[in-house]
Amino acid sequence: MNTIDLSKQSVEELIQMAKGWVDDCEALTRLCNAEYLEEPTQEDKERQAYDEGEVHYISILSGLKASLTSAAVLSWLKKCEENKKEWTAKFASSLLELDSLKASFWKRKLNQAQVQYTKTEILHRAMVEFKPKDYSLSFGSTPENKKVMTTAAAQEMMEYLKD
Repeated sequence: MNTIDLSKQSVEELIQMAKGWVDDCEALTRLCNAEYLEEPTQEDKERQAYDEGEVHYISILSGLKASLTSAAVLSWLKKCEENKKEWTAKFASSLLELDSLKASFWKRKLNQAQVQYTKTEILHRAMVEFKPKDYSLSFGSTPENKKVMTTAAAQEMMEYLKD
């Protein structure tokens, strides 16, 4: 992907924003855990279905990743780039003012799309870099202790999820 360089200040602001989101996720976990009647044991933590802060973190991270890999986003970037090249070439051969306006329009659209994509990349990288302590993308289980549900349990869950 052809992205552009952002100002150092913009990059720092985006990184601080991502750190703030991670801090919010950790605060949500602390807030929710403070309401438990007793401190969870290690076994409780390992078997926990989800952690509210972790779920919030994963939803933000998933949204950013979806933006980076979205076919619509990637095709828009490609369309902007192709149209900029096309209209720039037309203007170079015709020297018509209208063609220059079209070329400059697509140059601006390409710049806007690249800036947005770059900002999303920076946010995503920062969210991964500053992830909450002990987070797990598998909602409480680790790659070592993941369990496959029984067929009956999976069917029961599917019934529950049909709503």
